[in-house]
Amino acid sequence: IRSGLMEARARRCELLELLGRREELLAERRELCADLHELYGEDWWRVRLADANLAAEEDALREPAPSPEEAAARLAAIETMFRDAEARLTEQAPDDRVLDLAHLRARLGGILLRRIRTVPRSAFADTAARALGDLERALEGFDSVGHRHTIRRAEAASSAGLAAKYAGDLDLAEQRYREASRTFETRLPETDHRRGGVLVNLSGLAASRGDQDRAIELLEAGLACLQQALPEGHQHVVVTEGNLLGTLFRAERFDGLRERYAGFVDRQAASLGRRTPYVVASLENLAMLCARDGDRSEAAEHLRESVAIRRQLGDTDSAELRRAEGWIQQLETPRAESDQ
Repeated sequence: IRSGLMEARARRCELLELLGRREELLAERRELCADLHELYGEDWWRVRLADANLAAEEDALREPAPSPEEAAARLAAIETMFRDAEARLTEQAPDDRVLDLAHLRARLGGILLRRIRTVPRSAFADTAARALGDLERALEGFDSVGHRHTIRRAEAASSAGLAAKYAGDLDLAEQRYREASRTFETRLPETDHRRGGVLVNLSGLAASRGDQDRAIELLEAGLACLQQALPEGHQHVVVTEGNLLGTLFRAERFDGLRERYAGFVDRQAASLGRRTPYVVASLENLAMLCARDGDRSEAAEHLRESVAIRRQLGDTDSAELRRAEGWIQQLETPRAESDQ
């Protein structure tokens, strides 16, 4: 009975995470950890896993790290907890817990992917490789026990596709995305967020291959699905909308784009936090659109905010920072002088 109750509470945690109800999720994880410690002590692998999930959730609700190095240190501490749970699981139940091990590795791979853009650029490739390794081993585990066509396996395959793209293996990325898509299409309704998510991932693959038109088509379809499936303001919806606007910008489809960005930036900040790389990118694109329309003062204002956020995130001398500061200088130079 106790085991069943704990399993039910773990499933509730998954549902709360899906719905984006972070405060409720944190409270549920804290209660679950306390109960597991009381019942089983601290040495059991499932207790260590619950502790790792709680640490990841607490970190997600903290203020953004003041620097990429601090973000990497936070991620390393969380990863260490998952690795400890993985080692204990392997030691305590080596033969009959293949599926649990697959779930654990898929979870860790997903966490590494969600945090990958917060770490220093020098750590990006290694983080992507670790995520891909965990997710590929998770897929092997699912397949070894006959779970090749399950939703959980498809979720892991979708994440593995993203990790492979980050690692530069576009062929493997496409293979994993297609595997996920086939399972989702046969086992989930059209409005399920996971079907939208794999469309978004396929759009990123198309963009990586230079097919912006296909990327935009897939993003629009994915966003429509996510908007139907998830609450307004959900992080997945907001990130996808930002990806769509950014792709439209890079494809130079400027018609109405300034207005869309102007209405989007505050919603993006409300959902993801203003001090994030996502908001920086939106502000800089909005600034370029304002400058394109001749509104130099407003463009400079958006760029100044983007530079301030970059500095708050620990950027002191990157090429992107210097470029944005150069743009501000140009915009603040009287036109007649700048044309000489």
